[in-house]
Amino acid sequence: MRSSRFFILFISLLTVHISAQNAPATAASAVPITLGPSTVALNGPWKFHTGDSPLSLRGNTPLWTAAAFNDVDWQAMDLTPEANSVDPGLGISGYVPGWTAMGHPKYAGYAWYRIRLHVSGGNQPLALLMPIDIDDGYQVFCNGQLVGGFGNFSGRQPRTYYGQPRMFRLPVPADGSHAAQDIVLALRFYMKPADLLEDPQPGGLHGTPQIGLAPVVAAYYRLQRQALTTTYNFYSIPILVYLLAALAAFTLFVLDRKDRVFLWLGCAALLNVVYLVFVLSAILTTLVNDRDLIFRPLLLSVVFWAWLMAWYAWFELDPIRWLRRAIYGLTLLLILLQYLRYVFLGRITFPFFTSSPWEIATRSAQVLVGLLPLVILYFGIQRRGREGWIAAPALILLTAGLYPEPLVWLHIPLIWFAFGVQISTRLLIELAISFWVILLLLLRFQDSQRIQQQMHNELRQAQQVQKTLLPDAPATLPGFHVESVYRPAAEVGGDFFQILPIKEGGLLVVLGDVSGKGLRAAMLVSLIVGTLRTLAEQDLSPGELLQGMNRRLYKRMEGGFATCICAWITSNGEITLANAGHLSPYLDGSELTVPNDLPLGIVPHIDYEENTYTLPSQGRLVFLTDGIVEARNRHRELYGFERTKILIRRSSEEIVQAAQQFGQEDDITVISLAWDAPPPATSVVKISA
Repeated sequence: MRSSRFFILFISLLTVHISAQNAPATAASAVPITLGPSTVALNGPWKFHTGDSPLSLRGNTPLWTAAAFNDVDWQAMDLTPEANSVDPGLGISGYVPGWTAMGHPKYAGYAWYRIRLHVSGGNQPLALLMPIDIDDGYQVFCNGQLVGGFGNFSGRQPRTYYGQPRMFRLPVPADGSHAAQDIVLALRFYMKPADLLEDPQPGGLHGTPQIGLAPVVAAYYRLQRQALTTTYNFYSIPILVYLLAALAAFTLFVLDRKDRVFLWLGCAALLNVVYLVFVLSAILTTLVNDRDLIFRPLLLSVVFWAWLMAWYAWFELDPIRWLRRAIYGLTLLLILLQYLRYVFLGRITFPFFTSSPWEIATRSAQVLVGLLPLVILYFGIQRRGREGWIAAPALILLTAGLYPEPLVWLHIPLIWFAFGVQISTRLLIELAISFWVILLLLLRFQDSQRIQQQMHNELRQAQQVQKTLLPDAPATLPGFHVESVYRPAAEVGGDFFQILPIKEGGLLVVLGDVSGKGLRAAMLVSLIVGTLRTLAEQDLSPGELLQGMNRRLYKRMEGGFATCICAWITSNGEITLANAGHLSPYLDGSELTVPNDLPLGIVPHIDYEENTYTLPSQGRLVFLTDGIVEARNRHRELYGFERTKILIRRSSEEIVQAAQQFGQEDDITVISLAWDAPPPATSVVKISA
């Protein structure tokens, strides 16, 4: 019994289905069209229906494509654009609001348009020209036959792209005649849910399809394609300028690695190039589909973050740590919200909200991030004055480029035309920012050159001071042969030495090394040498001399220290040594065992131990700094003490040259001292006759 009822129900549904397929076409009258040397805009009336068509019983063809299908109950839709209507995104005239503005708000997914035409006036094949502005993908059916589409409908969910002009040749009638024919066009559309967030009036067609003779439509299609390519080819200008800016910034960073502004600017400009290339690829090709388009706002946020960090470094705002944390935190929050907005759109709904909470949160984060350039500009003007005002246009344009809403409020058109060429305000903003960055890079480079020249002059002055303080030629004393060689690693160094005569024909040798390098170390050398010469006049022993130097240098070393060895050599070859953390000297090729006390400037009071040695006749005493043992080759191998011990018997010049050839990294000083013992006194014996 149940099976018979089911059979009757099935037969009834089948009868209704077949009746719908074979319903007379008089349910909706055909629109008469007479073709000529121009295309005809298909303003309507169209028939519109949301949802997707079931498949016919005769195959996989959608039921709603059949010419005999009765669409009398469908919504009538007129696509005639209002006078002077312009697409807000593309700037194209003849804008038509989408289906969300025509009774289907917040609807995304499949929808169909149908129109019946009676075409006459031509004896050539026909073609259909689809508009550029559509949401988002579609298929074109003519009398139930699929003639083409835009997008990939083979998967479970269609894959769509940015709108582009498309031309479709319509099938030739069965009798081969083009004189007059009845045509039913069915357009199957799919709009992704993300459009509900991105566009004010999304849904399906935003322009009117045009029909005409195939050669005429082909000419119109070429014009539209050429206009689209010409418009967006202008984006190659900011791309090239940004590339030039990135190249210049990276080059300047190589020349001056201490200034990380160049690195940040180079990265920001390069990321901007990647973003613009991505956008052009999406607009002019089908290399980027709707699933990839989620990366556009994410990539834009990353580009914006890079520019923020570049300006943060430009104005040297490191002391304002909360601003750096705000840049990182808000940018990451915006990226996360943008991603969640796409992922959960339409899947999770919230009561009592007219807009999606994801949309509200994302817009709020965008506003906060958009205010960051102005905050950076405020502190930049406070810290850098004139330079902050010079950079102000770039920072303001940066905010306007990310969020164009203020431009709309100020009635500044986002799209306009110059000499028949469409130009977007966003393009002008990108051009202005890129050229402004080049200008600021040049100004920064000039300032960097000026600072470097000033530092170079200061280093030259410090070098002259060092030459004055350090002995040019070794002291000449009877019985002593002294050699000294000094090779700083830079223009000025941190090594210091003095060779001074003392009472009764003796010699005072002091050698040391200041921690650190550059101008600071050179200034400390000047302080130490001045202190040393003052104390040397007091006829102090080596230990007392080091003790006095330590006392005067304490709290004047700015957190650094100095190693120093002091040797007092008398005319009869007696050596008194005191060592403040320095390398021990070598006597005839063997290292002397000298107690090693703390370097100078670390603690306020210390007694330096003195030790006495004997310098044999023709003996050679060699002092050196750690620039010898710490020399490194290209494999980062140290020269070391073993090589130094072998080398120590050579002349001072040969020792220094060997270390330099191996790989000098620090200042090098070598002092060698040889002593000739005086001949023994001879007595005269008188012999009396």
